[in-house]
Amino acid sequence: MKYNLFLIFIFLFFSCKNNEVVEFGKKYSENVLLINIDTLDNYKKMFNAIDSTLCNNDDSQVQLIIHDNEVNYKIYLVNYCSDDIVCFSSRNFLYVDNDSVFKFYLGTYSFDSLSSLIKRDYSNNGVHRRLSEVPNKFILSFTQPNSLKNVIVKEKLIRTLNAFKSTNLKNDNLKLNLRLNWAENVKYDTTHYDSIDIEIEHFLKFEEQ
Repeated sequence: MKYNLFLIFIFLFFSCKNNEVVEFGKKYSENVLLINIDTLDNYKKMFNAIDSTLCNNDDSQVQLIIHDNEVNYKIYLVNYCSDDIVCFSSRNFLYVDNDSVFKFYLGTYSFDSLSSLIKRDYSNNGVHRRLSEVPNKFILSFTQPNSLKNVIVKEKLIRTLNAFKSTNLKNDNLKLNLRLNWAENVKYDTTHYDSIDIEIEHFLKFEEQ
């Protein structure tokens, strides 16, 4: 009996140590719906679960749950239903695309530069016309290959969160948006909204010529 109690104590001790919860993003809806990445096989299934949740629940927000060995992450996403038409300026987005970081009109960078690129965008305050207008409009957009397994997706999301944390910005300043890659998904009806994004970008390029 004493041996069993000792085992229970050890289990609870290590469980408590691993129960640190870290939140990112801000809650902007009273209707917050949770999605655990561990319940989904790959990136596309995770995105579709998020998108379906938002499209089937008006005025809702998704909080993505990531369980790690040491930390449990809870991320308030700024995704929107793919049926909605949302206008934006590309200058307010910084894209994490697979293992690279991309900024429209400025180029592609290595993932290791993500932290400095976030700080550059966030602190711009409209000075550089290619960078974010104001801090509260800055969005970090995350894209991965459709079939990428959730274990790898988790690792890359956690790396992205750690890069943001290393900027010393407050966690609730993160606006994280998950997207599908339009080139990989153009044949899917569920991603028809990406064509709108492309049209907007083409229009912006034309206006600046």
